[in-house]
Amino acid sequence: MTVPPWEAVRARYDVAETAIDVPPHRFTISHVRDVNALVDAMTADDFGPDERLPYWSTLWSAATDLARWIAQSPPNRRGATLELGAGLGLPSLAAAARGDRVVATDYEPDALAFAAHNAAQNGLALAVEQIDYRAWPAAHHQAYTVVLASDVLYEARAVDPVADSVRQVLAPGGEALIADPGRPYLDRFLTALSARGLEVTQGRAGETVMIQAKRAV
Repeated sequence: MTVPPWEAVRARYDVAETAIDVPPHRFTISHVRDVNALVDAMTADDFGPDERLPYWSTLWSAATDLARWIAQSPPNRRGATLELGAGLGLPSLAAAARGDRVVATDYEPDALAFAAHNAAQNGLALAVEQIDYRAWPAAHHQAYTVVLASDVLYEARAVDPVADSVRQVLAPGGEALIADPGRPYLDRFLTALSARGLEVTQGRAGETVMIQAKRAV
């Protein structure tokens, strides 16, 4: 997959920039200025057969809370870090800034263009890869010692695919960290993780629930 050129993507959106404090860093994040205006302008063809909405295009509070949690945690020295549904890529930036080797994934090519641009404009390096976590490619065999996701449980149909993806790509002894603002499907997701043999604990960062799921060695 080739990420669309930033200038071509930039021309199709009303883009704003916001400075986000993620101590000890401050990141400049490019994002769509008004996601509601973007949705209002969408046609039936834009929604596609799976009725997808441009969740990726805005900066959600759970992503900011996850980024701050990551920035205050030790770097991942045991392997690579993966973000599921990265969107604008803020948690990936925080992981890259602490020294992780990061792969940011998303279903939407435009999201990956934003994530790659945000990394570049903050002087950080990360890889981007187009992945639909509802149907993880069988050919993708790499395992990750850290898996990140923020606010990916906005629909019931996301629960099992996200849980499956976490279990599939998490290396033995690895840990997933999923930030959720308290959406209705959170309890189902916790049960789904446990049913897949992961050890699940919870914490909080402000109003965000921080789910930690560990895979046994």
